[in-house]
Amino acid sequence: MKNHLKVLLIDQSPLVLPRLRNLLLSMEDDITIGEARNRAEALEIMNVVHTDALIMDTGIPGIGGINLLIEMKKKFPGVKLIAFTNYVENNFKNICIKFGADHFIEKATEFEKIIEIFRTMLSENKFEAA
Repeated sequence: MKNHLKVLLIDQSPLVLPRLRNLLLSMEDDITIGEARNRAEALEIMNVVHTDALIMDTGIPGIGGINLLIEMKKKFPGVKLIAFTNYVENNFKNICIKFGADHFIEKATEFEKIIEIFRTMLSENKFEAA
């Protein structure tokens, strides 16, 4: 039986969201993808729909990516958080991991790494079966 993944993409870019969606849909597994452009939309979805993983831009305006990461980890501790960013300073990666990111991906150079991360989680049965 295939696994069913429920993933929420949080990014304000109208260019990045479709690219992420298409990348995830290229996987052979059954997947449901939600999209949010800000904190309010993300929380609205997360409070209603069980989500397995978040791929979140760390440049979300208003609350800021680190604060959103901390908030999501506190409210939804079982969700896998993937920090997705253009800000690639080594210290920033360490900060994201310290505050709950399970993975850190550089938008410009590691986009395809998302598939590898999900394949590993699936092989470790980190998501519910459909």
